[in-house]
Amino acid sequence: MYRTYSSIRLRKFNDIVFDHVLRHEKSLWLM
Repeated sequence: MYRTYSSIRLRKFNDIVFDHVLRHEKSLWLM
């Protein structure tokens, strides 16, 4: 139970970081 919970948290965190990086690269491209 705890293991799956931590993996889900990690996945959410990775999604947020990935989304942030994508936005950053897009803004760099626009510049």
